Amino acid sequence: MLGPFTSQAEAQRQLQGFSPTQAAKNAITGALPGLTSIQGFLTDLSQRATWIRVLKIILGGAMVLVGVLHLSQVKDLAATATKVGKVAAL
Repeated sequence: MLGPFTSQAEAQRQLQGFSPTQAAKNAITGALPGLTSIQGFLTDLSQRATWIRVLKIILGGAMVLVGVLHLSQVKDLAATATKVGKVAAL
């Protein structure tokens, strides 16, 4: 016999309690946590605080880069920035 049931009678008893509507509802309910997290991510993108945080990260990275270049006493900043940009693009 195929399936998780040991007999045809057991399979038929299980089938009597089956509701396609309930099965669809259970599938949707199971998918809701994923949809909720996507909605939360998209909502966060519209928040002002998120973009301020992104700007702080970008400016902080730029400040670290300038500090490293200053400590390494690079003479030609434009040429070094172009090289770094090309490597970052790869």
